[in-house]
Amino acid sequence: MGKDINESWLRCISEGLDPFNDPKQSVISSIELKEIKERNESIRRIIIPELELLYSQIAGTNFMVAYSDEKGLVLDTIY
Repeated sequence: MGKDINESWLRCISEGLDPFNDPKQSVISSIELKEIKERNESIRRIIIPELELLYSQIAGTNFMVAYSDEKGLVLDTIY
């Protein structure tokens, strides 16, 4: 196995992930999502126009732009 793969697996293990299986996904309620978005509202007011600008540069390419919180929860997407 290559060094890069081995190091990646070690990082997974150190974060509590199993490199041999898909990570468990958690689902939050719409109420929880709304509360999290409200807590992040001040940064979202800055981020959303930037996402729109970025998307205008890649529109039609089958890509999307997204913003997530510090835990990786996707709060906004444009596609």
